[in-house]
Amino acid sequence: MYLEELIEDAQLENDKLECKALLNRDDVIGWLKSVAGLANASGGEFYIGVEDKTNKLIGFDRKAAATFKRTKNNPSVKIITGGL
Repeated sequence: MYLEELIEDAQLENDKLECKALLNRDDVIGWLKSVAGLANASGGEFYIGVEDKTNKLIGFDRKAAATFKRTKNNPSVKIITGGL
């Protein structure tokens, strides 16, 4: 399944869309640069669990999603779960 199947106007990565397969805790600076880039360019969408070159949904399990959401404690974080 691909992001385009869930989000009607989804495109491959650009200045308004960033995808990460996962957030590597060993490379916090790397993914924070992506978030800062979107913020500095008047915003955009940031998807985790999506391959960045193909928009293929790879997801992560519910336990990891719940842990991530609790860790970030941010109501703007939306986690898509289901049969991926």
